Amino acid sequence: MLDAAGNRICDIDDLPIERVRGEVIYAIMSFGSFPGIGEKFHPLPWSMLDYDPGRSGYVVSLDKAVLEAAPYYDVLELDALGGPGRGAYGRRIFDY
Repeated sequence: MLDAAGNRICDIDDLPIERVRGEVIYAIMSFGSFPGIGEKFHPLPWSMLDYDPGRSGYVVSLDKAVLEAAPYYDVLELDALGGPGRGAYGRRIFDY
């Protein structure tokens, strides 16, 4: 994912899909963590991303500091909430 200036700021790890409409509802981002150790999942509403074919990437109008401060879940929290797209996990994404 890129910021408005074209700087790479994070990776998109997952794209949960809404079951009935079959549309992506949010992107799950990660910021330079080592997989499985201290991994944190930052969801971002899909509507906040724009694909830029010239840059071959998704652009978000928020800077990295804002994205890193967004609501996140670690692996244990995510499992306890039933996984992506369910219950409190899905509702909290749109809180920021």
